Amino acid sequence: MLKQIPVSRRSRPSTAIIVSTVIALALAGCTGGETTTAPAETPDAAPSATPLGPGLDTSDNAEIELPFASDDAARDAATAHYEAYLATSIAILQDGGDNPERLQPLVTDEVYANELLGFERAQSEGFRFEGAPELLDTTFIERTLDESTGVESVTITACISRETIEVVYDDGERVTIPGAAPRYARNIVIDFTANGPLYSADADPDPSVEC
Repeated sequence: MLKQIPVSRRSRPSTAIIVSTVIALALAGCTGGETTTAPAETPDAAPSATPLGPGLDTSDNAEIELPFASDDAARDAATAHYEAYLATSIAILQDGGDNPERLQPLVTDEVYANELLGFERAQSEGFRFEGAPELLDTTFIERTLDESTGVESVTITACISRETIEVVYDDGERVTIPGAAPRYARNIVIDFTANGPLYSADADPDPSVEC
């Protein structure tokens, strides 16, 4: 259901950026020369994974008519844009943080500034990623319309796997993500503007959500 809310009442989930979070988890607690393996997959983590790849074409998003005709249409469009975000951000990390401007058209300025910190860390510390996150499933939460701007914001819950991600340093050391669940959920907000969709924020989901 589409909610119309005046600008004065509009609220946002707190921004917690995926790339920066993944980097922090991947590097936290690492000891020199040692490789830490990620926890084994739990039996209830059942959704089937669809691998993502860089270069996902989202040109159809430019032809979307707002407001969306249904919640399902909003979810599908938000999912497609989030897939493009994931594919582009991980491609940058696979390149060691080079050419981070590739992400800029897909995200808000605030998100890009936060993501840039993670990319710059990859460059300065000399590491890159191998493997990629996988978007397992998405669920529609809500969509809201900003009456003053015409921007429709769609919130979805995304279940994501980081099981295949490995950090590779310039000296050849390899590190997997220590002490972190291999699958996790986030509430994702995509803003659909007159100039195209932008990933604008994410937040912790309801505690009952499991991936």
